[in-house]
Amino acid sequence: MTSSNPLWIAVLGTHSTGKTTLLRRIEMELRGHGLTVARTGRLGKRAATAGLPKMQHHTAQSTEWIIAQGILDETNAAAQGAEVVLIDRAAHDAVAYFEAAMAFRAETPTRLERERLLALASTQLAGAAGEIAVDAVRLARVLNTAVMKGADEFDEGAGCPLRVLFDVLGH
Repeated sequence: MTSSNPLWIAVLGTHSTGKTTLLRRIEMELRGHGLTVARTGRLGKRAATAGLPKMQHHTAQSTEWIIAQGILDETNAAAQGAEVVLIDRAAHDAVAYFEAAMAFRAETPTRLERERLLALASTQLAGAAGEIAVDAVRLARVLNTAVMKGADEFDEGAGCPLRVLFDVLGH
């Protein structure tokens, strides 16, 4: 694959649904075929390190940071010559988590907050002249409770109200 525009593969889904595992497998397969691959991710952990609220505490500002940082990472990967950019957490995931967090707290985002976040998220796969990249794939992962390994540090289990809200709002 020789192109100035990379192939973008973005995965959406709530935490602990296998997005990172899926992308690792795709990455290994593509590298095995000689392609240059970059993978983005770990935005939630990086947001926490930066002191930003996440999960049920998401704010419009923390969500904006996560979306912008993800887009920056993807842009850097493309600028460094990646033929394929694997996006672990598409920008619309952050919007869905924000909306789920607001619903969890029984709050309603303002129309301006929601429109601003959606507008920012919609730029994720924008190419050089603002055109949407033609070579883009988005995959959605949902929780399969039959294969759960247990709760992770951010989870209250499959019945977690935030997770249920995310699965409804995110897909």
